[in-house]
Amino acid sequence: MKNELEMTLSSRRSLTESVAKEQITALSEFAKGLVRPDKASELEPIKTPFDAADLTVPVQWLAKPHGQFLYRQGHPIHLAGEMWNRTLAPTSRFASPIFSNYWTGRFDGQWAVHVGMEKIEDFVSEMFRVTGSDFALLTTGTDRKAKNQGKSATAI
Repeated sequence: MKNELEMTLSSRRSLTESVAKEQITALSEFAKGLVRPDKASELEPIKTPFDAADLTVPVQWLAKPHGQFLYRQGHPIHLAGEMWNRTLAPTSRFASPIFSNYWTGRFDGQWAVHVGMEKIEDFVSEMFRVTGSDFALLTTGTDRKAKNQGKSATAI
């Protein structure tokens, strides 16, 4: 993807099966399928065709402790992302993180302009609501990288 936009959503809402289904359904149905994945997977590489009529397996991927749902759309890819359930297993020696429901997405810049930035902003706002997020970010990939890279050891 070129000139990509990046979305990050962080929520304390537990990813039960019903919440996972709600989130994947919202992704799939937004704006009559505008961002519906055509491929999905639990692991890389993402090759499994996505079937919006049967979400049973994707919901199982996401709802289990440390589960994930990876998705993409288009060829070449113009939309991709990941939903993570960062909840640890009940037998873990460590507590689960506060923000256990974590979602990232990337949108090709040219595709975003084509569909309209308002639609992308509406999507992020709607997914913020659906996830019950405490935090959301929509920025360019270049901006995120510039703000999150420290000085390298060679620059000192």
